[in-house]
Amino acid sequence: MSYKIDTIVLEARECREYDRIYTLLSREKGKISAIGVGTRKPKAKLASGLEPLTKNELFLIECRGLDRIKGVIIHDQYPKIRENYDKTILVRRTTRILSWLLLEGERCEDIFLALADFLTLVEKTSFENKDVGRSKVVLFQLALFWRGVAWLGITPSLYYCVSCRKKISKNDKFIFSVPNGLRCEKCFANKDKNSMYISTDSVKILRFFLEGEVEILKKIKFDRKVLAELSNITRYTLSHIIERRIIF
Repeated sequence: MSYKIDTIVLEARECREYDRIYTLLSREKGKISAIGVGTRKPKAKLASGLEPLTKNELFLIECRGLDRIKGVIIHDQYPKIRENYDKTILVRRTTRILSWLLLEGERCEDIFLALADFLTLVEKTSFENKDVGRSKVVLFQLALFWRGVAWLGITPSLYYCVSCRKKISKNDKFIFSVPNGLRCEKCFANKDKNSMYISTDSVKILRFFLEGEVEILKKIKFDRKVLAELSNITRYTLSHIIERRIIF
């Protein structure tokens, strides 16, 4: 039986003499793997449409084991990402972490759409002014990671203290305990090696991440300190979940 799906190619690895196995994030089936027979040959017709960071429509045939790719229609290959080294590294690290985070064969249409929006944002954003352009891209990168964390059902407590369960006060000082969530000022004595101090501004943005408030993120103002704080918390949380060192 044959079928078609919308995908973003996350990764490709060599298989046998002329084949490749592709890791795909699909709109219909979530993360899947499929084989491209002969795509390592010099004149392979499918190869160009299956390069990593390609958004496409694939035609596949169900097979015992990995499904086989039979056709591809390219929707976008993000040329401005490919021609810029910094953009390429940032996006490749992002898709690799997503690939580690997501489970095979579990539908996640919202993450597929979020990744497509993220790639479009990186494509259109100039990295010449790193304080403006790249910082905004990193903020949306972090939002994408937290959407993946929430999809796994690992949602940290951002409104109630994980120790005493009392509601977090607006003017409270607190720490973030990976991956559980916030501890209030009165529970600072329970700080452990997996906890770090977090500002009120960072807490607000984390809440926007987990609630999917994309429009607010487009308008929000933040400084380098907040972005560094959010990046640090995200890195520790992802490392805890995936159980490997995370770099992005």
